[in-house]
This record gives sequence, structure tokens and C-alpha cells, in this order.
Amino acid sequence: MPAGNGSPCRTRVKRRVDVRIDLPALSTNKLFQGRKHRSYHYKVFRKKVFTILREELRETYKLNGNLALCMTVGFSSKLSDLSNSIKAIEDILCEYLGFDDRQIVKIELYKYIVPKGEEYMDITISKTRKNIDMRKR
Repeated sequence: MPAGNGSPCRTRVKRRVDVRIDLPALSTNKLFQGRKHRSYHYKVFRKKVFTILREELRETYKLNGNLALCMTVGFSSKLSDLSNSIKAIEDILCEYLGFDDRQIVKIELYKYIVPKGEEYMDITISKTRKNIDMRKR
């Protein structure tokens, strides 16, 4: 699908860049040549998130089919990179809730700057009817 008029990413900004790169996306595994190891910080973060999920999500969820992930992140630093915040929490949610991150076909991310000590992540995972099969029939 061309990035121009038919692109699902539409914006109200008058100046925009539409580009199509005819290369397959590079997986995180290929970026690190299969040598991805959980750091100490990641292990601590994972344990804290699991504790919060156990407290907050008391019912059982059956997540199948195409999913949409919406995440609002409150950072205390303007230098924080929004896109770096998604992979760890996505992997933890997949592991905890028992779905595969391949099922996520739509992602919405929002960044807000908040006072130090008030950082947060609001996360919504929902089923979506978005069809990801763009092959010609």
C-alpha cells in the first residue's frame, strides 16, 4: 500500500512526510543476533509489573484474534524516548496475559511530561477488527 493517500496514518498537520521503504522490518532478535539477555533493571521492572498486574487484574482474560494496544506514558523527562517504552511492557503483558505479541496489529502511543515521582503508564488492550492481510487476492 503506498504511503500517500491510501496510508492508514493520517494527520491534520499540513507539513507531513510520506515515505515507503521497500524493505522488510528488522526484528529485535536480528538487531541483537539472538543475544538478548534480560538486564538486572529489566528483571526488577518485570517483577514489579507482575505484582501490579496480579493486584489490578483479578479476572481471567481470553485475548485472541487481532489486538490493539493503546498506551499513555507519563515521563518526568522531556528527553525520554516514547518508542523505547513499549517493547518491555508489551513483552511483559504478553507473558502475563498469555497472548502473542504478533496479535497486536494496532498501536497508539501518547507521551506526557509529568512531575518527577508521578511517572505512569496507562495501558489498554482491546480486540480490533483491523484486517492485516494486505495480499492481493
